[in-house]
Amino acid sequence: MNAIASINEFVDVMLESKADFQNVKAQAESRNNQVKECISRFEAAIRELTGRKVKVKNPELEDISRKQTAGLEEMLQRVAASLEATRRGMKFINEYEDSFNIAVFGKVKAGKSYTGNFIMGNVIRDLGIATSYDKIQPRPTVTVIDRGKKTTQAKLAEFDEEGKEGFRVDPNEATSTIQLFRLGGMVWIDTPGIGSVTWDNEMLAKSFVDNADLIVYMSNSDAAGTQQDFKELKALYARQKRFVLLLTQSDDTPEDVDDEGNIIRVLGPRSEKDRRDMEEYIRDELVKHGIRINMDKEVLTISTKLAIEGLKNNDEAMFEASNLKKFLAILISITRNEAGKLKLATPSGRINAMIDEIVKALGTADGTLTEHMKILEDMKRTLSEDNENLQYKMLNECMNKVTSIVTSKAQEVESGSASLSSDELQEIVSREVYRVILATCTEKFAGSENILSEYAATLKVGGISGLSMRHDTIEYNRQVSERYERDPDGIIEHVKSWFGAKFHSFRLKTITEHRNIDLGVNLTEVLSDVRRSVEAIFREQVPGIMRKLSDSLIAPVADLRKSAGIEIEKAKRELTGLKC
Repeated sequence: MNAIASINEFVDVMLESKADFQNVKAQAESRNNQVKECISRFEAAIRELTGRKVKVKNPELEDISRKQTAGLEEMLQRVAASLEATRRGMKFINEYEDSFNIAVFGKVKAGKSYTGNFIMGNVIRDLGIATSYDKIQPRPTVTVIDRGKKTTQAKLAEFDEEGKEGFRVDPNEATSTIQLFRLGGMVWIDTPGIGSVTWDNEMLAKSFVDNADLIVYMSNSDAAGTQQDFKELKALYARQKRFVLLLTQSDDTPEDVDDEGNIIRVLGPRSEKDRRDMEEYIRDELVKHGIRINMDKEVLTISTKLAIEGLKNNDEAMFEASNLKKFLAILISITRNEAGKLKLATPSGRINAMIDEIVKALGTADGTLTEHMKILEDMKRTLSEDNENLQYKMLNECMNKVTSIVTSKAQEVESGSASLSSDELQEIVSREVYRVILATCTEKFAGSENILSEYAATLKVGGISGLSMRHDTIEYNRQVSERYERDPDGIIEHVKSWFGAKFHSFRLKTITEHRNIDLGVNLTEVLSDVRRSVEAIFREQVPGIMRKLSDSLIAPVADLRKSAGIEIEKAKRELTGLKC
């Protein structure tokens, strides 16, 4: 196949391929929308959690709460950044969904734009050679993207030291913009070179490379195989980007003598040995860097100058030596056999990379929250130890308070006030115990009023006797003089008795009597009951209350971690399931 036939085949394949790239946008948008919906739900859940007002009275807990919230906010920022980066990439993909997008990447002075102008075909048309490029009307133009602004121009800007072939000599423009043109189903994207004027330009180039379907990496054969080259190629290989490596400007202009004896410089290809040595060196270095590619199809030395000179002079041998025919054949083969798969893989890979980045951010945030939980567990143990001291303090205060109250009530009863029943006194003591516990815990535990309110009716003492005056009955004996009737004594009394006379005498008689004695109020007994009952409350009920209060102090912070952890795991599962 001669030069014109190979060019015609290339152009015809590019023109015919456009119809093959119509459904990628819908597929990419559908999956991307699913990811965005998942992230939106996750963000809303986390915003709701971080928006809750967590009230704690412990400086350490406040610090943990602030750190948790800050960590979640930082995570959301990282997720948003990943979404934005992918959105920019997907915007590019969607804009060129009906084309096979080839990004040209490499160092400055590698001849990227020079070769691109050849591929665009206007250089060939300017030579007056009839090819399939003539089917394209009007002529392709270059779209220039510079800081978001788009302009058009006739050719790709090329930094060419000699300023030949009508190319623009403008190194600043050539390295600070993205330039692209459309050729049927292909979009050729000329990116700023590695090592270009600014770091931003290099990042812009890498952004376009990330979202392209095929990478054409160009390196000047005079300085090919640098560590920078292999670093970039290894990064492309690791990201599973399909690429072709071109070693450009593989030509030579040795001195010769014309028929008149004048010294002239004649453009020609480099020797076959030089090319072979360069390709073998590149192959060995690629293997050393863990990059395994098909050398026959993916590494090629080319000379665009030779190709143009060959066409000018109808020199088939020179065009053949340029290796542009081989390069066009590689592009034809990839377009026919791989472009559809590569085209679909670009948005899928972008979405997968975004998902991986977001899942990584979620995992990092979850790990940080887990560290906070360890601190909370330590604090819980510390609070448990503190609570023992607090309970002892409250027990002593309760004893002092209720003893004072019961003693005062006893004095009132002793002074003549009505007795206090067991129920009445138990209610007074229970109320005071609850008041002491409430006052003490309110100072230490946020929200303890709400928790303790449920104990107001159940925190009751029992088994306390009522307050009343004590009485006792004393038994004693008393002798009294008792007159009683006796028998007659002597003759005279007997004679009188015959006539009805009665005779009496006196004697001492011991009688047993009882007397009630007022012993005072039963204070000692009641205080003993009170102590026993209050101690029972602190032994049986208060420890559970204190555990609940400790948990309530930690709960708002722990609940944030738990709830956030649930949302993180749910988002990770859903996102992982959305990978293409």
